[in-house]
Amino acid sequence: DAVTNNRVILTGGTVNGFIYGGYSASGNTTNNSVSINGSSVLTNVVYGGKSGSGNASGNSVSLMSGAVAPDVYGGGSNSGNASGNSVNVSGGSVSGDVFGSHSNTGNATDNRVTISGGTVGYGVYGGHSFDGDTSGNSVTMTGGLISRNIYGGQSRSGEAANNSVSINDGSVLGNVTGGQSGIGSGDVTDNRVTISGGSVDGYVFGGNN
Repeated sequence: DAVTNNRVILTGGTVNGFIYGGYSASGNTTNNSVSINGSSVLTNVVYGGKSGSGNASGNSVSLMSGAVAPDVYGGGSNSGNASGNSVNVSGGSVSGDVFGSHSNTGNATDNRVTISGGTVGYGVYGGHSFDGDTSGNSVTMTGGLISRNIYGGQSRSGEAANNSVSINDGSVLGNVTGGQSGIGSGDVTDNRVTISGGSVDGYVFGGNN
């Protein structure tokens, strides 16, 4: 069955287990959310919405303050598609990676990450898939610190098309890539990076594989 319009609101305390705005083993997860503020300390992974074999769409995570270790996903699916999910980081810290969405075998489409403050200890991915395609995903950065790389969209073996990164302010200590097929087996087309401010210590790639 579908899991829709659920939410978790955190304004303090410590949670050691996984956090899901919505979860289904086989149904679709849609428009679920997690909001993190105050002095919250989260010591495991956070998902706005997660499905095992269904699709994940329109789910979101907002981090305004507090600490998350290790990773944050707007939406995720093991074998379904992930589309229209988002993460907004305006403060606080994430010790690991931030993903607008991730799918193991499905496509990641039209997901987004917005960073306006706070710190991310590893990388940022607008959309990510191991074996599916990534298209139309984006990362927008107007502040904050990213300690590793930024990818608008990345697939390990699928195509990467029409993904984007925009940096207006903030600091990136690694590379910035619009779109990437990680092991070079997928086409990489029409991706872009736009930089109007801030700093990037590493390389900048519109697309690579």
